[in-house]
Amino acid sequence: MESSPMSDIRRPRRLRLVGGAVATLLALSGCAAEPVVRLPEEPTFSAPAPTVSSIDEDASAGSDGRVDTAAPSVACEGDPLEVAGREDPSVTVTGDCPVLTVRGNDLIVDASLATVGELAIRADRVAVDAGPTGTLVIDGYDNDVEVGSVASVTVAGDRNTVRAGGSIETVSVRGDDTTVRTESGIDRVEDTGERNSIR
Repeated sequence: MESSPMSDIRRPRRLRLVGGAVATLLALSGCAAEPVVRLPEEPTFSAPAPTVSSIDEDASAGSDGRVDTAAPSVACEGDPLEVAGREDPSVTVTGDCPVLTVRGNDLIVDASLATVGELAIRADRVAVDAGPTGTLVIDGYDNDVEVGSVASVTVAGDRNTVRAGGSIETVSVRGDDTTVRTESGIDRVEDTGERNSIR
């Protein structure tokens, strides 16, 4: 059977189309072999933590020196202590703490049996019950702190509440809607915010 001139014209065109498709597939398969770079799932940095000197039987310290999230109680005997974010929001602190720092939000810290040199709260929505305290520093919002006694209070942030036994030498508030109450009065007050109640 003789081929028509039309079929002779179509055959080279069909071969060109098939050749082009094969070349495209080869190029794409070469791209698929390129390596894929994935970012790490967690940050590679770690913040330094103060040292924990001794821990009760119910508590344990992780490799980074912070309190284990499963630990309900921790004792610091002369060393600084930091309480960070925890699965269980409640923690009890005992012993002699030159510095007790609370950095996790939404925590409940009972330090009523501890003697604290400086209590620093750098978080939001924290409730702290502390015994005798030298200095109280709050940098955050919506915190509620009760101390047996304290010499000076410094607050930066809004809607914080401080209740103290005895008198306070100095109170400094930078923020709004904060309440400071004491049993025996305050010697000196510096209030640069609005709607604060300090007495």
